[in-house]
Amino acid sequence: MKLLLVKWIKPEYFNESLVIFLEKVNESKKFTEPVPLNLKNIYLLSKQYIPVIFVCEIGTDPIVEVSKFSKEFNLTDENFSKKSVG
Repeated sequence: MKLLLVKWIKPEYFNESLVIFLEKVNESKKFTEPVPLNLKNIYLLSKQYIPVIFVCEIGTDPIVEVSKFSKEFNLTDENFSKKSVG
């Protein structure tokens, strides 16, 4: 109920309040800390007919890591492409 009040009265504090709530309920930061990006595992688990899509926060740019990874695995422009929609 408190979260709804925060959302209604002070919407700019809602995200922070939600993080605090989740940390209290779960007694950990499991759902609030960012997951480390492991491109090798993502690549090994991916299928050739399903694209891998990254949804990033504002200011995040994984293109350097993705480019290094593509060179490491010898991915060519035929089987690897980068698209930015932002």
